[in-house]
Amino acid sequence: DMYCHRGAFPDAPADALGWDGRKRMLRRELQALNADVVCLQEVQSTRDCESDKQLPGEDHLPFFQSVPGYACVYERKHGRGWSSGHRLGNAILYSTKRFDLVRRWGFPLRQRT
Repeated sequence: DMYCHRGAFPDAPADALGWDGRKRMLRRELQALNADVVCLQEVQSTRDCESDKQLPGEDHLPFFQSVPGYACVYERKHGRGWSSGHRLGNAILYSTKRFDLVRRWGFPLRQRT
């Protein structure tokens, strides 16, 4: 929700700006694509990865972790500027019919400061 507001998208329909409306559209799009792999940038999560504490704000990651037929891996950005509780990162969804997770490793995604 950090980037999805009327100022950034003045011509967008109102339901496309709210998370509930975007979830419905995303679910339809993901089902229609039937892709093997989907890569997403700027996925908002409010879960603190170090402490596993829930921070204030809207958490979009659980939606992507619950898309039928897909598993999700997520790596959040690190750096300054997270005091608002908004955490952003990249998510990769992969088809559980086509792939098994054999090994997972990540590397820190640095936010520009």
